[in-house]
Amino acid sequence: MKRYSKKQFNMIKSYLCNRGATMIAALVVMTILIAFTFSLTLVAYTLYASQNKNNASMKCAEAANTLSDALGDEITYIDEANNRFPEYDSYLYRYLRYNICQSRTWPYYDPKDTTNHGKDKAFRYFDLYHNTSKVLYDDEGNPVTVKDESGNETVQNIDNVEGMPGNVEVCMYWMPPEGMTVTSVNDITSRRGIRLFIEVTCESASQTYTTKREYILDVKNYQVDTDPLDRSRHNYLLSKSTDTAINPCLLDPEDVTDPIHHNEMWIWSKYPSEE
Repeated sequence: MKRYSKKQFNMIKSYLCNRGATMIAALVVMTILIAFTFSLTLVAYTLYASQNKNNASMKCAEAANTLSDALGDEITYIDEANNRFPEYDSYLYRYLRYNICQSRTWPYYDPKDTTNHGKDKAFRYFDLYHNTSKVLYDDEGNPVTVKDESGNETVQNIDNVEGMPGNVEVCMYWMPPEGMTVTSVNDITSRRGIRLFIEVTCESASQTYTTKREYILDVKNYQVDTDPLDRSRHNYLLSKSTDTAINPCLLDPEDVTDPIHHNEMWIWSKYPSEE
């Protein structure tokens, strides 16, 4: 048997003891590197998700404000020079005209009276979708055409709207003029100052944004006997209330010819603080 000196024996013993320590040190270093790698991955994902949320939030805000402005223009836009009036152009205007002040179909909102005028009875919700039958136009205002398999050109319709959120909801409700607590708005004086609220909520990528606008009603009388334009607007309003092509049961549930005082001209305007 070979004999080792004390010095040699100590060197061999030290080598055998340190061999396990080296492996442990290597495992510790590998663990630190893996943890660092996962930490960097988590930080990168967090930044990516945060950026996506910011983009989705900005898209929702822009879409909600744009759609809210468009709905406001639907009921307020008037261009006398080009014969543009909401009675002619807007289904929304006619819907409001035929339904507001109809207590049996659309009661006003009163947060203190949750039984008869709470949110469940006074709030009306609508989902908005883009119109797929609308024609697509180029930058010069010309209709965009596409060719089919036979070489025939057809006008291209809008298949989607760039930047459109995944879900768009509109909530509308109305309240009597400020300071009034009447249970029905039954004369022209009390109808002046009726408040209409339109809320638009857009949702995309788990982000939501809501904007609310308020409109005030002014009421005048159509001068059907002396003003041809007033007579035309009045007659058009009446004719559309019974037009079966636009579902009169939805637009005019109470019969426009009597209960909503058809001779009244309703003029909506933005609440003064929003001008």
